Amino acid sequence: MARTKKRTEQKRGKEDTRDWKGFLPLPTHGDERCLAAVTAFNYGDFRKARGLAREILADESPGESKAVASDILRRTDTDFVVLGIALAGILVVLFIFLWAVTSSHP
Repeated sequence: MARTKKRTEQKRGKEDTRDWKGFLPLPTHGDERCLAAVTAFNYGDFRKARGLAREILADESPGESKAVASDILRRTDTDFVVLGIALAGILVVLFIFLWAVTSSHP
């Protein structure tokens, strides 16, 4: 029983330290707001992460914290390429719908 528990704890430890693509590594410089912003980003709470990052950039924070905050803001900024593709897709669907409606009635 104790052996199984030890293996489970080892697996959890390995999973916690993995470097997942897209995740930010936790900062080691000790700024609590920076740590909270990175944690919120990694858990997918982008609104909270952006708010904390803006606070870090507005206040007197260490350069490392400002670099992490600007990285969070850059990663969560609006992607205009995706918006353009979505708009083009909507226009194509609308065109096909209007074409089908107007050409099916003689």
